[in-house]
Amino acid sequence: MKQYKSFYLRSQYDLPKKFFSHFYLIGIHFSGILLSLILSSGLISEYLNDNVFFRTLGCSSLTGPIDPMSTVLVLVCIFVHVIRRYFESTTISVYSNGSISVLHYIAGIMFYISLPVIPTVESSVICSGDNIFSSLHPNQLKFLHILGFILFLFASWKQHNHCLLIAQLRKDKNAKVRDTKYYIPKGDMFELISCPHFFMEILIHLSFSLMSQLANVPLLFLLLFVITNQIIAGILNHKWYKQNFPSYPIKRKAIIPYLI
Repeated sequence: MKQYKSFYLRSQYDLPKKFFSHFYLIGIHFSGILLSLILSSGLISEYLNDNVFFRTLGCSSLTGPIDPMSTVLVLVCIFVHVIRRYFESTTISVYSNGSISVLHYIAGIMFYISLPVIPTVESSVICSGDNIFSSLHPNQLKFLHILGFILFLFASWKQHNHCLLIAQLRKDKNAKVRDTKYYIPKGDMFELISCPHFFMEILIHLSFSLMSQLANVPLLFLLLFVITNQIIAGILNHKWYKQNFPSYPIKRKAIIPYLI
């Protein structure tokens, strides 16, 4: 009876894994709205300068530490990132019958609300209400902008490719779902690590901090959270694979090639 009750409580407050898509949908809405407001700041600069909403977000001073180029570049990349992840989670990924806890779900929602809000509240444009288009020139691009953007493109491409490889494990030759069982992933960086999609998530968030010139402290804390979370999740997944697949590749690491 006690065992049954424990199972009932767990299943009652757990949610299907397909609810992961809600995280990205929330991210699309918040990043899209904030990006639109940033880009229209030149048209409504006087309004923004005294707007209570942006003061509430954290603009306590008239000049934020993050320059306009960094702000727009990061927000555009976040917007593209959550759109891609939403597309993958709704049209490509094949979820198992597993579940996520309500606490995990709430944490995910809060994370994807915070992700676009953090670069916005640190922006000098939002806090001052200046015309952003006067600051967006190619000569404003710096080394870390370019490095971060290249890293973002690379990590996004790799993460998408690994998403396809995972989904193909549960599909037949006609791309129809065959089952929801677990298989040993193969191909690309799966030959080196168990969770390359987690590793790419770390690199994507690293790219956001690089494009912010490593000057956005809250964004750096968010990066630290992502690194910690993804490494722990990667190690746990790696252990699960080794326990459930006797033939699992011995030399394969958990999340960082040749290291962890």
